[in-house]
Amino acid sequence: MGFPRSGIPDLVPTGHPRRDTVIGRNQLRGAGTQSTASVYKGLAALFLHAAASARRAGVLNPVLDDLTAAFPDEVQGLGRFLALSASKSGRYVDEMREIAATQDAAGLPPELFTAMATVWERVAATPLGALTPEDAAGMSDLDDVLRALDDHDR
Repeated sequence: MGFPRSGIPDLVPTGHPRRDTVIGRNQLRGAGTQSTASVYKGLAALFLHAAASARRAGVLNPVLDDLTAAFPDEVQGLGRFLALSASKSGRYVDEMREIAATQDAAGLPPELFTAMATVWERVAATPLGALTPEDAAGMSDLDDVLRALDDHDR
């Protein structure tokens, strides 16, 4: 998952039509780039929180089974996706704050993305947040990823 050289987030599952589409740099500037980033990085934060809380409650497998119906590609690669996202979390913090400001300027409540900034700020302080994307790409086991976040959190 990571970011390809084009600057378009590589958070789109392999085989998804959007992944193989070349989008001109001028089409995704400013608010457009923020809008797509808000979805990709916001989904990562939602998956991270859902998986972490399900793991803590002892219901991770049933939750993943349920989510697989709607998000089969994401759930299949969730460990790697979350590890890669964690490795980039330091830069996600400012991006989420910028998105919050853009949302506010557009007359929308900024709190959602302010909260996302808080999520990524906490993740950035974990050992996973200190990994390079190259090192994080080698992690694929969701339980290992969640354990690393959980062990640091407590």
